[in-house]
Amino acid sequence: MQELFGSKFQSFKQKLKDISSRSSSRSNSPSESMKKLNLNAKPEVYYPDYLKYGETFLKFDKYVDHEPYKVTIYYNDDIKRLVFSGNLEGIDLETIEEIRYGGEGQDWMWRSLRRYSDLRKRTMTIIFKKLGSYQMYHFAADTETLAIKWCVGIRDYLICRNQELLFEKLNGIIDNDVWLKRTFDAADVNKSQSISEKELKDSLKALNIKIKSKERKKIFLNYTFGKSKYLNYDEFVAFFYDLDERDDVRKIFRDINKYGEYMNYETFKDFIIYTQKENFDDAQIRYLFYKFQSSENGLNYRDFVNYLTSNENMINSFEKIDDSYSLNDYFMASSHNTYLVGNQLSGGASVEAYVRCIQKGCRCIEVDCWDGPRGQAKATHGGTLTGYIIVKDILKAVALYAFKKTPYPMLISLENHCSIPQQITLANDIREILKDNVIVCPFNTELDALPSLNELKFKVIIKVEFKLSFTKSLETGNDAAIPMDQHTGNYQNDDYQLYESEEEEEVAGSQEENIEDNGDDEDSDEDTKQHQKIEEEEDKDDDAQDIIDITENYQSSASYPVALELASLTVYCKSKPFKNIANALINAKHEYACCISEAASVQLYKHSLTKYVLLNQIQMTRVYPVGKRVISSNYNPVPHWLCGSQVVALNYQTFDRGTDVNDAMFQQTNYCGYVLKPENLRSGVQYVPNKTFSRLTITIISAQKLVKPKFKEEGDIIDTQITVEVLGDCVLRDGNKESDMGDEIKNKYRSKVCKNNGFNPVFNEKVSYIFRNPEIAFLRIKVHEYNFLKKQVIGSFTYPVEKLKSGYRHLTLRDRRGDPLPFSNVFVHIRHA
Repeated sequence: MQELFGSKFQSFKQKLKDISSRSSSRSNSPSESMKKLNLNAKPEVYYPDYLKYGETFLKFDKYVDHEPYKVTIYYNDDIKRLVFSGNLEGIDLETIEEIRYGGEGQDWMWRSLRRYSDLRKRTMTIIFKKLGSYQMYHFAADTETLAIKWCVGIRDYLICRNQELLFEKLNGIIDNDVWLKRTFDAADVNKSQSISEKELKDSLKALNIKIKSKERKKIFLNYTFGKSKYLNYDEFVAFFYDLDERDDVRKIFRDINKYGEYMNYETFKDFIIYTQKENFDDAQIRYLFYKFQSSENGLNYRDFVNYLTSNENMINSFEKIDDSYSLNDYFMASSHNTYLVGNQLSGGASVEAYVRCIQKGCRCIEVDCWDGPRGQAKATHGGTLTGYIIVKDILKAVALYAFKKTPYPMLISLENHCSIPQQITLANDIREILKDNVIVCPFNTELDALPSLNELKFKVIIKVEFKLSFTKSLETGNDAAIPMDQHTGNYQNDDYQLYESEEEEEVAGSQEENIEDNGDDEDSDEDTKQHQKIEEEEDKDDDAQDIIDITENYQSSASYPVALELASLTVYCKSKPFKNIANALINAKHEYACCISEAASVQLYKHSLTKYVLLNQIQMTRVYPVGKRVISSNYNPVPHWLCGSQVVALNYQTFDRGTDVNDAMFQQTNYCGYVLKPENLRSGVQYVPNKTFSRLTITIISAQKLVKPKFKEEGDIIDTQITVEVLGDCVLRDGNKESDMGDEIKNKYRSKVCKNNGFNPVFNEKVSYIFRNPEIAFLRIKVHEYNFLKKQVIGSFTYPVEKLKSGYRHLTLRDRRGDPLPFSNVFVHIRHA
């Protein structure tokens, strides 16, 4: 509500009050009032003039055979893009992830750029996403002052713009004028400010629009009046507005308005209250009516379209988190194998992987520590050929990025395999780099409860696996705590056997997240094949486990004593091996945390739910993936959340159903990294299973401006199909049998296939689901390019069912890497019961 009706609405109310007090309602028609209120005027966003006029920089990268060259950079506000001279492709504003100034840190990045170290304090680095991959452009200014000036200018402008565009990005409603200008700019290959028939033909194919040759020629005659063989921008816009005719919305408008040409205020008010189920007062509804009204007669069909596709009709909204509860009363965004950016047998490791996770709101990162070079611990996947990174660099990244996005606590899960000397060095590095942020003593000496989220603001929690017994270390002569094997070790579970360690259950292979440093090259053929394989596997079964196991005969963790210096840093979330649920409850304490594999956790959900919930009301529980996920696929996190497990760790380097649902969970609190558990799962509340079913009915009406899949042959028009599913507790669709966790595919709904249309396919198909515990249930919609050989994912939308607004809504799609597709959406009608 606050996002919709902020300062601008308050100004509207005051003006409306002033107008009403000065004159009677008869003397002011709606259109006159609208003019006085000036609702159509867009707020001007300031950005420095030098961004518009441009500056010359020296572009360089880490590759020895790439010579630095000069390039001019300027900002084009019409298409919201940073533009570069020469052949270097521009960067759309919404794709920029970060602007770095060379003097701010990021030592790990500059190691590969050491031959340009003299340029460091004059360097601006732009990190952005292109086709799902992170890329970096490095630019050196003539002076340090100029570099800082541009970094600050772009950052301030980005901050300002993101405040305005944040919800538009989430809803796929970036200004339609921007889409038209970008489309025209892309079609105008020779930059003549006009497009030929051939350029229009290519543009239509790129936009998944099929028009026959005769019809296309007729378009030119209609819009150029036969005087020219080219369309200018205004003619191009007129053509696309006719092409974008929304027959689906026109039908809704006619039904609501009883076939009238204009909708009056009372009809619009009834639509907002009874169809959209919005909790708006009269002043708020009147504000919306005046804002979209283009005629004194009321809202016409195009006004109604503008409202339905606007920020004001958004499906997404953020809620402010209540941070007064204990830490174990929240779900925490958590990563598994955070250091990897490649496959788990021979892939690379990168500090940037930690930066990316933290920027996505992840609050629990994993570090597998082994003895490294020059006495410094390294993070790597032991027993494999994966690359490594120095743990000290990870700590520097945490110190720099941990609290930029959110003030809430960061948990570092250390899997210890280091010798005593390197552990002592690691402990000293933690204290030195993280300083006062790291917790070294309890907040409450009685330890009768974990601190609240508010109390833990700007704090880093260190978690190390160890036993609460001590032995003399022969290597140093210091006392050392002896750890058990990471994540259940050698213990046998009385109810469910948990004899594999997390280290033994690790995945072989992973979707590689490319972090390009030059940004000029396309993804490699090998990467393309890998992504195709991932999509094929996901389409077969989103939750299928891979068949290759790379279990290694690692040494028992008892061979790796924990130095007292490192053990003393573990104040909260002390790792405790999990034998069985009965034993865990007997020994449960607030400061403990246990690690359980996804398979064991699902078994507890099915057979010991009440006891499992009780354990999670007392202490923290971390769930991790089983060791047979070759390409680092992710499990469904929903059953583990239903049990109250706080730290449900996923492979952030792979975007699939698991990470899609995880993103939807933590999006609702603006990616602060935490979500408050439902009341019946919180500490101090007696858990009573919910037996009541809720119902969700969704009508898939149409889709708009779908992006052509990356691997689709150029010129082909896509065939479109949509699938719908609900992930939750005891889900049942339209008379099907109740689905168990892991076989939700039974309840997937598949729409008809719309042939040769990816621009505005219409479906008009309804599906209904019933389920329990709506607080932890998620709607997932996927749009596919359909053919007989395989389906390619165009985009998906996932959101908590309880947060879905009723009525007619446009849902933003995300691509196969989880990034919003700023103009692609699905139009639906939602009804709760």
